Amino acid sequence: MSARSDADIAAIRMMMDRLDLTVADISDDTPPATNVPTFGDYIPVVADSMPASRTRDHYRPRSLPSRGGPNGH
Repeated sequence: MSARSDADIAAIRMMMDRLDLTVADISDDTPPATNVPTFGDYIPVVADSMPASRTRDHYRPRSLPSRGGPNGH
C-alpha cells in the first residue's frame, strides 16, 4: 500500500473506533437500526393527539397539503 492508503485506512479505523462502529455495522448486509418516520407520517399522529380546536383546524390543512409539495402543489 502507498503511504496515502495507509493514512486513509488509519483515519477510517480511528473514526470507526471513535463512533464505536464495526464493519458489520456499516455493511450493506446489516438492516438499518431504526425506522425514522417522515414528516407526513408523524404530523397526523401529533395532530390527532390534540384536542379539537379552531387553532388545530386552522393549521392542520396547512401542515398537511393534499398534494405533493409543501404548499400542496
